[in-house]
Amino acid sequence: MSRIRTLRQGEGMLIYSPPGAGKTTLLRDISVSLASPPYCSRVVISDERNELYIPEMYDIPYICAFCGYPRGQAVEAAVRSASPDYIISDEIGSASEAEAMLGHIGSGVSFIASAHASSLEEVMRKPSLAGLHGNGAFALYCGVRRSIGNRYEFSFTERSEAIKCLK
Repeated sequence: MSRIRTLRQGEGMLIYSPPGAGKTTLLRDISVSLASPPYCSRVVISDERNELYIPEMYDIPYICAFCGYPRGQAVEAAVRSASPDYIISDEIGSASEAEAMLGHIGSGVSFIASAHASSLEEVMRKPSLAGLHGNGAFALYCGVRRSIGNRYEFSFTERSEAIKCLK
């Protein structure tokens, strides 16, 4: 949370790891933390495949969920009707998803999303994610790795350092 809270309004974070490393769990925890005291931020969860949102977990007035909607429609509706501080999305990567997010960069909404990738270099090789990076969607990248004893290790890379992976 301390790293997320250093981001300015409209700056986002991309969480990446191979499948099964805990990205979805981390997004759930981030959603609850951002929407709870002391932050009380307005959080929208875009959950196209009904994998992220668990109603029992999110009994918090500052969270709104768009479940089962295509991500582009959810993002558009959220920005227009919910005035979110953050939009949380799991497993982004398609061109249409990137396009939906690109249309709202500069609107003051911060996107926190996850993607399948083993490294930051792999993130940057995916055209839609590289396009989001090139347009400033993410100011921070967080690699997640499970270590011994089901503990998590995080590696953070600032946008300015991530640019090196594009070369």
